[in-house]
Amino acid sequence: MSMRIQCTCGNVIVFNPAFAGEEVVCPQCGSGLPSPCAENLAPKASAKTWAPPVLGSTTGIIVILGALIWALMGVGVGTGDGEGALSAGSGTGAGQSGYGSKAGDGAVPVPQKQMGFAEVVQPKKPSPTNAGTSGASGGSDIFDMKGAGKKVVFVIDCSSSMRALSAEGSRLDSAKIALINSIRGLQPDIKFSVIFYNSRAIPMPGAKLVSATQANKTSTIAWIKTIASRGGTEPVGAMMQALNLKPDTVWLLSDGLFGPNVAGLIGKANKGATINTIAFHDPRGEVNLKMIAAKNRGKYRFVQAN
Repeated sequence: MSMRIQCTCGNVIVFNPAFAGEEVVCPQCGSGLPSPCAENLAPKASAKTWAPPVLGSTTGIIVILGALIWALMGVGVGTGDGEGALSAGSGTGAGQSGYGSKAGDGAVPVPQKQMGFAEVVQPKKPSPTNAGTSGASGGSDIFDMKGAGKKVVFVIDCSSSMRALSAEGSRLDSAKIALINSIRGLQPDIKFSVIFYNSRAIPMPGAKLVSATQANKTSTIAWIKTIASRGGTEPVGAMMQALNLKPDTVWLLSDGLFGPNVAGLIGKANKGATINTIAFHDPRGEVNLKMIAAKNRGKYRFVQAN
């Protein structure tokens, strides 16, 4: 190792550090120059940089694992508002769970029940009450019963017992719905009439057969809606008026009892019409109704309440 000093004449003198502290003579100008002291020739120590202590193998592994776990948990520590998987501190934390001093901050929310597929609600089959229709081939249908012919009369009970409750409101309401549906479905070449009865006959305005035009259907339906339930159950007068119209088919609906002589009176007055009978929501009158249907080439049906 050699040292260099520069003379005042500009000459650079190279000398051995072993002679540090002795006078050095410049060979160019002959000037004597003091050489640096030995203590000044020692290199200055550089600023120390911090280095982590060397840990033992077991301790190092524990520290590393702890750091990894802490990072995976994604903990946000602080007193301010924090968002993350976990939130620690006195502030409000938004996340899946929270550690905090305020009510609710540290509560773990209970998972809500997953919403499954909505249950498929099967539509109800049309009830007999709403089953009045008319086939494209003509005739009349009510309560899934078909009537033939081009002239049809509906004879419907509106006595006090028809006030009994049903799914549509009252028995009379249920009967009206089926009757209206049947009238709406009548083909234009059909003629029809409607007669209600309690203690007496209540014929539709005009008391005659009318063609199943849209205008006649509309006016008849409006009248049907005005009928109220009252009085007793006397179908003979209404049936006599119906048979006088010389229909092909008569529909007789009742929910009550009437005398056994009714079937004989109707049979004598009938000159060829088919009479179908319906016991409505109450089967107590089915003996007479079955007899009337059997003697007049008709069908009987009991329509149960919904």
